Amino acid sequence: MFLVASLSVGNAAVYTMNLGSAPSQSPIDGLDGWVQSEPNFSDGEVYPRAFVHQIGSSSALAIGGYYDSEPAAASAGISVSRQLTSLGINYSTLSLDFTIQDSITAYPDSFPGDKDRNEFSIGFFGSSGDELINLVFSPNSQSTDPSATTATWNVLISSGGVARPAFGAVFEGDPTLGGVYSISLVTSPSSTAGNVDFDLSIFSGTNVQNTSGTLTGIAGAQIDRLTVGWQEAGTELDGLGSNFIALNNVVVAVPEPSGLVLCLLSSLGFLRRRRRVDM
Repeated sequence: MFLVASLSVGNAAVYTMNLGSAPSQSPIDGLDGWVQSEPNFSDGEVYPRAFVHQIGSSSALAIGGYYDSEPAAASAGISVSRQLTSLGINYSTLSLDFTIQDSITAYPDSFPGDKDRNEFSIGFFGSSGDELINLVFSPNSQSTDPSATTATWNVLISSGGVARPAFGAVFEGDPTLGGVYSISLVTSPSSTAGNVDFDLSIFSGTNVQNTSGTLTGIAGAQIDRLTVGWQEAGTELDGLGSNFIALNNVVVAVPEPSGLVLCLLSSLGFLRRRRRVDM
């Protein structure tokens, strides 16, 4: 008869987002270590591509075309990244809250072409820009009259440029900004050499959607940065859009080293006791 005691391993935060007291609509670039891939558009007044937004009483990181997406060349792909240290893809956790704002509500007085729905993403990347694991929110439809169609986004898991659907369901752009979802993403070593397993959960009130899978060929990779992206979805009317995604309560963590040592010592002690009994 075998008796195995399970130990609870805590998480040590590698990064916890803190936007401080920055007022709403402030540019994100340079705030809390976030770096933007493209400069903010300016014609004497700055129109931030990524900006501070309020979700309830807390500040969130928002990216999208709420203010101005010009010039068009930049709108093809813009991101903000936060560098991370001491984090391997084999053991990592990402948790956050998010909401997606639909164009028709975010910018109701814009021209129809400015109401296109864009693609958003958040995920871990390596030092050479390689995509390790990325959550992609891809719009389900485009319309010349966005008010006539429901704004929904599919969720994809992408790694190494290869994306696959995460859920059969879609997530709705809530016009009142009341719809806030929570994400939990956990990676762990796979039983197959070279691979990494993941578990993803997205919560909405009492509704929970879970999925799991395996990422091939990335075991041992070091995570260099957390990146939030905004880009054309490929079916826009004019390449631009005024919708955005907002994230807050962002925490990146790894298992506590002390917890891993305790697990190892417990295992060694168990094996030593087994050897004495067998002998």
